[in-house]
Amino acid sequence: MHGLGRAGALELAARGALDDAVAALAGTVYGEAVRPGSDLAEAQRAIARTALWQLRVLAGWLPPGAAMRARVLAGWFEIANVDERLAELEGMASRDPFDLGALGSASRRIATAGSTADVREALTASEWGDPGGDEPGVIARAVRLAWARRALDTLPATAPWALGAVALLLARDLAEGSRPQGALARLPELGSGIADAGDIAGLAQRLSPRAAWALTGVEAGSALWIAELGWWRRVEHDARAMLARGSDGTSALTGAAALVLVDARRVSAALAAAARGGSPAALEVLDAVA
Repeated sequence: MHGLGRAGALELAARGALDDAVAALAGTVYGEAVRPGSDLAEAQRAIARTALWQLRVLAGWLPPGAAMRARVLAGWFEIANVDERLAELEGMASRDPFDLGALGSASRRIATAGSTADVREALTASEWGDPGGDEPGVIARAVRLAWARRALDTLPATAPWALGAVALLLARDLAEGSRPQGALARLPELGSGIADAGDIAGLAQRLSPRAAWALTGVEAGSALWIAELGWWRRVEHDARAMLARGSDGTSALTGAAALVLVDARRVSAALAAAARGGSPAALEVLDAVA
């Protein structure tokens, strides 16, 4: 399961046209799913589907009884299915949901949900649990916090990723003018007094070190995109270390799964840069992402 890597992604972006970049994916792990003539959104969706398929294959290496671990690793795709169904219920164009197969716990019911109340019911009956409300924003937030809780309980090695991701979510709350709420009840590991934070710096001071690292050097909402890049770099660094150690099957699988997602994100960004003409500015952004 070889991805393009950083060098391959930069080379892809430098082709300077989306059609050329898509054609260059032929013969790679993404080539079967990404079709010639695809627009950017279609191509990026195909890259995500390829990553999911790789996760499903990796999950086959898990020992019996480890299904929960595999489902946590694929949680992003089920969250995406929730987000997209909520958008469809608000009148947005529909898309085929990601097919998680045995890695899904609620996607089939979510796909046929006729209301946000139905989405809530489907989640409540699954490993995600009750989101606590029918409002789209409440549901979207709840599944992200639930993923972090599941990751902490099932894959402790991912704790800095999970808590760091929630730290970024709470920082966005502050950047948008609201207070960070609703996280401590599910995730006491985050720290204390978080709801009293008035700005991102104050939030970082209240977070535990395992969460605060994601906000290092961030003082304003305009810098959160840099923090998000830092989050991905940390994930890649940790994942490579897990894979290199290979001391147990779960750690190795977790590292391999994370690297699949890192590569898919990088290739998606490369296609976006190519679609913008592979300009120096686009390549500079991709270089930061990669």
